[in-house]
Amino acid sequence: RSIIPIMAKHCPEAHYLVTSGTRQSAVVFAVNLPNRTIHQYFPADITRYCRRFLEHWKPDICIWSEQELWPNMIWHADQAGIPQVVINARMNERAYKSRVRFAQMFGEIYRRFALISAQDEQSARHITALGGKVRVDGSLKPLAPALEADEEALRIRSEQIGARPILCLASSHPNDEDIALAALAHLPADTLLVIVPRR
Repeated sequence: RSIIPIMAKHCPEAHYLVTSGTRQSAVVFAVNLPNRTIHQYFPADITRYCRRFLEHWKPDICIWSEQELWPNMIWHADQAGIPQVVINARMNERAYKSRVRFAQMFGEIYRRFALISAQDEQSARHITALGGKVRVDGSLKPLAPALEADEEALRIRSEQIGARPILCLASSHPNDEDIALAALAHLPADTLLVIVPRR
């Protein structure tokens, strides 16, 4: 989402299709979509669904973000002659070790991208080791505009919270939540834990 307003300045007549795989993200997108932008759930990475998706939307370019790469869709987009790039690419040591055993497969995936832009040097090294040609541009997250909010609801919630310290656990899984809840025993008694689960 963060780069769409920037791209729109250079391509004022372009339209944008943003995909995601969770209901929660769809709700967020519903109230925060930039102009000329549509949200669509990403299809299952199965050949017939990938073909139907590409035939219906007919994208001029596919922009992948971070490390959500789906091999079937990448292959079919490549076969259709659709340019593809990866932005904000990241890969920590753990992710690299889980992928290096399949380096040949990942090499086949990464060579289909015209550009891979990594968040940091570590990610660039890992992706390069798997066969990608990478440049480091840093994280794009600071470019993201603030999400819209109901000002009155925000005011009320701020008054209710007051000066309490806040711990926010975002995009969490159950194991993450268990750790955060256990950590509360070692934090000030008035600490407010906000959990935003990834569902």
